Amino acid sequence: MSVYLPAYPIECTEYVIVHELCHLHHANHSPAFWQTVASAMPDYRQWHNILAGKTGQLD
Repeated sequence: MSVYLPAYPIECTEYVIVHELCHLHHANHSPAFWQTVASAMPDYRQWHNILAGKTGQLD
């Protein structure tokens, strides 16, 4: 995790938590892992992309 995470929308923090919790069932980034993430947070791609710098801007 980054010390900059609080600067992002709260949904980004929620995504990080969901992501890490899903690793309790899948110790990798396999398709099954991402399916588990999607089942818990269907819009995870939006928040993942913001954190990855692929979309969105910080205000």
